[in-house]
Amino acid sequence: MRIEFALVRRSELHRCNAQQPKKSTLWHSHIILKPNVQGFAMSEAIARFAAFLQLSDDMLIRAECEDLEECVRILAVQCAHYQSKFGKLPMSDTLEVLSSETMNDEQAKWIGDGLEMVVGVLGMLEQEHAKH
Repeated sequence: MRIEFALVRRSELHRCNAQQPKKSTLWHSHIILKPNVQGFAMSEAIARFAAFLQLSDDMLIRAECEDLEECVRILAVQCAHYQSKFGKLPMSDTLEVLSSETMNDEQAKWIGDGLEMVVGVLGMLEQEHAKH
């Protein structure tokens, strides 16, 4: 069963380059759930996705630019490692989900898994480069 929801796009300035600010078009953690069945409870996969989206947003906001850069590099290597073992995943599938206003449980699970990786890497980098 699908749950429709609006993913609010954010238009924050990118913190890494104050000279040429970029607008983010990624999901914001403010999610408006619109169940397609009266009284339907949010699935575990959607709830997990929403929780990791909120946590990753909080961590990204406070991350230092250098940590963001290192996080991207670590996750790029992780993606390349996966690709070398299991083959390429079509980018079109990813882009389709990112531009959609609906998500099923399977999609919520794999996006939640990805956000969990972001949280894990940022958490490791936060501990490594703790502010005193």
